[in-house]
Amino acid sequence: MKCTFTRLIILYFTDSTNISPLLVASKTGNLEITEALLQFNPHLSIEGLVTVGPELRKLNPFQCAVVMGHLDIAKLLVHAGYHVTQDTILWTNENVADSLLLNTEFWSWLREVVSEPLSLLEMCRRYLKELLGFQIRRHVSSLPIPPLLRSFLTNV
Repeated sequence: MKCTFTRLIILYFTDSTNISPLLVASKTGNLEITEALLQFNPHLSIEGLVTVGPELRKLNPFQCAVVMGHLDIAKLLVHAGYHVTQDTILWTNENVADSLLLNTEFWSWLREVVSEPLSLLEMCRRYLKELLGFQIRRHVSSLPIPPLLRSFLTNV
């Protein structure tokens, strides 16, 4: 199944609980939809009310992926620019899905992400993605820069 979008409005549409399409994809563990949505550079920190077990919790897509145990989506969101170092949800084990608690790959990856400073190139990429929003492809395509740099700036 290939995901395509004809309208960008879907990226920022939320319901009364502030649930965005990216949050839904993160909660359900749908990697293909998450990848497709990230191509349009949505905001990664918008929180919505998500049902986790018997309770309703206010989570952003990264937090939701961790709580639900979707390591591949958590990694993808960090690679897309989510700032995991500022996230307090990982400070207690009760917020991490049981499937990730004993997952050494998850904790090794997290330690590496948190302890390694971002390169200047990566910081610039994240700043431009945040600044330009979902119109990043249009803006970057008009810049007089090499194709390799253009691809780096627009890829997830």
